Amino acid sequence: MDQRISQYPPADYEIPRPKNFDKMLEFASLLSKGFAHVRVDFYEVRGKLYFEEMTFTSESGLTRANPMEFELEMGEWLVLPAKSEIPRIK
Repeated sequence: MDQRISQYPPADYEIPRPKNFDKMLEFASLLSKGFAHVRVDFYEVRGKLYFEEMTFTSESGLTRANPMEFELEMGEWLVLPAKSEIPRIK
């Protein structure tokens, strides 16, 4: 079953692991704390690590999963925090 969301096919060659991959994971873990869903983007140029952005809606929420049942499966992975009160300004 094809569970890719992207319109782009997977690479047919080996993509080397970035030199700073472990740091990317560490920083992404720190930056994403407290968010139910966020993608943290980095890139590496000549061995130097750069932070790019944090994205809260993958593909702007416009891309559909293939097959459609995968959308339900991905939704089941998401664990939302408990509902909390909105602070009132007095």
